[in-house]
Amino acid sequence: MPFISRSLLLKRESREQNVPAYSREARVYPISRTVLVPKYPRIDMPLSWASKDPDELLDYSLNWSQALSGDTIVTSDWAISDSALVENHSTNTSTATVIWLEDGALNQSYTVTNTIETAGGRTYQQSVNIRILSN
Repeated sequence: MPFISRSLLLKRESREQNVPAYSREARVYPISRTVLVPKYPRIDMPLSWASKDPDELLDYSLNWSQALSGDTIVTSDWAISDSALVENHSTNTSTATVIWLEDGALNQSYTVTNTIETAGGRTYQQSVNIRILSN
């Protein structure tokens, strides 16, 4: 029987890849280290960041522009569910917050919660999960 190549065309981030239809191999795309906070952020529905190695020091950010609806961030505070994952430092712009994370125990998941206050007097919170995996 001759080999018949059937493929599915997938579009992702303006790139095209041919993936054989018969392939049982899963294609996994990395989750971003930047997450867009939904218009109505909820602390009880955590988002997810890309995983990190315990030896890495990486920046992770939240883009609050959609939730702010024209308002701007004045202050940003972070809380981490366990002291094994360490905040090295953090920054913010008028629409985004950034935390630099280091350490963490291998194969553990953590919840990182960002609380912001806006120029309009609003307070928002968003939680994000991160898993520590070896590269």
